[in-house]
Amino acid sequence: MRMFFRGFLAVLLVSLLAGPVYAEPTAKELQNQLEKLMRQVDTQKQQIETLQQKIKGMQPTMAAQAAPEVKVNSKYKLNFYGKVKFDAIYDTINMGTDEFITYIHNGANKQDKTTFNIRETRLGLAIEGPAYNGWTPRARFETDFYGSDNNSRNGALRARLAYVDLSKGDTSIRVGQDWNKIASLNPTVLDFAVMGYNGNLWERMPQITVQQKFEGGLEGLITVYRGRWGDDDSDGVDTTINMPWVGARVGYNGKLIDPDKNAWVALGAAFRNGRVLDNDVTPYVAALEVQVPISYVQFRGEAYMGQGLGYDYFHKGGAFNSNGHAILTKGGFAQLSARPMKDILCTVGYGIDDPKDIDVDGTSFFQQSQYTFGNIIYTVVKDVDAGIGATYVDTEYKTNSEHGWRYQATLTYNW
Repeated sequence: MRMFFRGFLAVLLVSLLAGPVYAEPTAKELQNQLEKLMRQVDTQKQQIETLQQKIKGMQPTMAAQAAPEVKVNSKYKLNFYGKVKFDAIYDTINMGTDEFITYIHNGANKQDKTTFNIRETRLGLAIEGPAYNGWTPRARFETDFYGSDNNSRNGALRARLAYVDLSKGDTSIRVGQDWNKIASLNPTVLDFAVMGYNGNLWERMPQITVQQKFEGGLEGLITVYRGRWGDDDSDGVDTTINMPWVGARVGYNGKLIDPDKNAWVALGAAFRNGRVLDNDVTPYVAALEVQVPISYVQFRGEAYMGQGLGYDYFHKGGAFNSNGHAILTKGGFAQLSARPMKDILCTVGYGIDDPKDIDVDGTSFFQQSQYTFGNIIYTVVKDVDAGIGATYVDTEYKTNSEHGWRYQATLTYNW
């Protein structure tokens, strides 16, 4: 009996263990499982749709809480522009200032020095309004950091350009501060002073200029300009020159030598009249400007003659002598530029400013200053230029001369 009971338990245990392993679901059980799974999928789908609706409803609130987009609003067309410029400078002698070359002063410090400079960084704004009776108004404001606060390491903000244009067809009227229109070409140099005192006449002055273009590439202008009356006294003599500069220029912009590129030739002159000490003086300037492309090379140059050219032409101290007579000077510059490769511009040039010796006798002004330069400008990427250059300046006085080198590297981002 005991053996039978043990065998029955063994058979029962094997049946219980083998049942879950070898039992197969019926068709009804499979159907029930499939329906259950479908119900779970429908439930999850509804939950996802509900969550999407909640997120969509939250989006306006999230956008309102985000930082608002900064926009410049104006009823006129605006264009912001400028450049960031870094200069690394090494001088073998004091070249006039830390940041740019004027002329080498008599008895200049002959110790070499290094300067890093960012003051030629610029900001600009161009504005264009709607036309009225065919006249389109435009304006421009541009600034840099060469302000009068020379004690500031980072420079002071100042106005470079600030003018209003009215144009209709081939006629334009400009009122405000712009580059002088008589002797308006500048050389391709890395130095901020663009050869002032060394063969290039330039300045930016408040003015009224009317320009007219004609057929065949001809154009003409008349201009009236001057700075502050106190600037005329910068030569250390009392002046009474109430008359502004009055000038005119004729020019041609068209084909000359190269049939595919335009050349530029212009002749301009200006004068004014007043008194210095007991002398009646008539400062004047006449300048010829030429820019001619010849295949892969471009020639640019300027020749001038004038007297009484002081602050108005970056010649502070060179307008009148201690006797009240206007200092006569002549000079100019010439350069050649070429692109051996698309992204490389090479330039070499020379300039000279040569006052009349007898006119500067007894003053601290130089008798002659010469400027020889060469530079290479490479476009690293779009709008980013790197340049290296060397400049030799030789300034002569009555009994001696001063000369030295400037080596300069620049990086400029134009935006």
